[in-house]
Amino acid sequence: MNLLEKQHRIQQLMATFVAEAKAASAISRTDLNHVAEIVLIPLFKIVYGLDNLKNLNTEEEANYPGIDLGDDVARVAVQVTATSESEKIKDTLRKFVKYKLYEKYDRLIIYILTEKQRSYSGSGFDEIIQGRITFDKNRDIMDYRDMLREIGSFQIDKISCIENILEANFGDANTPMFGHILAPQTERVFLNMLPLRFPERLYLGNVVIDFRDDEQPDQRQYHRGRQGPQRCRFASKRDQIRVALQQRGLRFATGWEYHEGKIFTFHNLYDEGNPLRSVIDIGTIESMASREFYSIDENYERIFKSLLRRSLQQLLYHRGVWWQSEENFFIFVEQNGLVRRVEKWQGKKINEREVFVRTMKDNKPDEILKCKHLAFSTQFRRIDNDWYLVITPDWFFSIDGYRKSPYCEDDLKWLKLKENNSHIANHLRFIAYFLRHQQRGLFDEDRWEGPRFLTFGEFVSFGDAPLLIDNKWLPTPDADDEENDIFVQGELDI
Repeated sequence: MNLLEKQHRIQQLMATFVAEAKAASAISRTDLNHVAEIVLIPLFKIVYGLDNLKNLNTEEEANYPGIDLGDDVARVAVQVTATSESEKIKDTLRKFVKYKLYEKYDRLIIYILTEKQRSYSGSGFDEIIQGRITFDKNRDIMDYRDMLREIGSFQIDKISCIENILEANFGDANTPMFGHILAPQTERVFLNMLPLRFPERLYLGNVVIDFRDDEQPDQRQYHRGRQGPQRCRFASKRDQIRVALQQRGLRFATGWEYHEGKIFTFHNLYDEGNPLRSVIDIGTIESMASREFYSIDENYERIFKSLLRRSLQQLLYHRGVWWQSEENFFIFVEQNGLVRRVEKWQGKKINEREVFVRTMKDNKPDEILKCKHLAFSTQFRRIDNDWYLVITPDWFFSIDGYRKSPYCEDDLKWLKLKENNSHIANHLRFIAYFLRHQQRGLFDEDRWEGPRFLTFGEFVSFGDAPLLIDNKWLPTPDADDEENDIFVQGELDI
């Protein structure tokens, strides 16, 4: 059986590896340790999944203090040594603490090239560590026997890779060093898509107001803007319905849509307290399954998407995030008249994110120079009968908290040059957190209070994407660059 034969061969080769280490240690030769570090890197990658493990003595600095190998992504460090005594373990732990390596790595593995002791008392280990890392003497002190136990459960593809590595280094020299094929490295990828849930049924009814297609002064003034009613050439039928409601002394939220003489909404039109009943023929009200509605044809699916967007506008408006109709995206606006708005959110830890800043002119302290808004655009996508909200983070610069600044494009260009993929990922995670946690805030005090129709799930992800090392293709800006530090507001912990 091929698998069994390969396991036996690996045992022989590992035994040779250990024997050479013992011989070198007996005559106080340390050069084998340096070679062993190189051999162990691909073995640790395959056996323990440390895909980003590197030799710190060659890639960081000669004689890297305290440890030899490090995986900055998995936050695991490895010390390779031929000495198995407890004092060597303590010495490694002391250096790990002295050089504050616990700030970069959460776990320390001490790999004994020869054979580790039958047991370690652990006396003094905790005193050295002082709680900075969790060091388990039974788990984190390893030798070849621990590695062989892991290998014993592998399938033949991984076994073959390990055999080739060992054969090339300790075998008969007929196997080429790089003749093995490493298992493809993969990573979990998170898409900017959140599963979306909405009511199972919607309501519709025929509108009964007298629409006018020509220019109507009373109607055109209701084209909305940050500074209140603004003039426009034509008033849409939606605007005219809003005017009709106001003329009846009624107000209603934005969570409804109009199309071809009908109003569509998730709000219950059978409810006698619903203001929309004043502009529709009550006898035409009907309820319809959402799935049945958007499945009629592409046109009805577009109407349904528009209703979802209106419902999202309604949801976010009450939380201080407004629809910027000029740019077709959402912007965080000021709260309580403060020049700066900060939102708390939580990943692995609680963070704060600045989402709005108002800057005044130096020579005219009473005049606004510009306002910076965290912003995002959205799309609604259906895959079979599952719906998703696609989020694209962005920024926006206004002159008054809503209207676009004439220098917006230049400011955006400068700002985006300073951002990298981790900044964008953090923006995305914050926005998703904000959407999922629909708590009511101070901004809502005098606002309309109604049902929240939309809820959101966790990011869509898949785990077999080819590995892409972000720090190599798009390095993170120097942490000492104060100008760049202002954008790093929270730890990326996807």
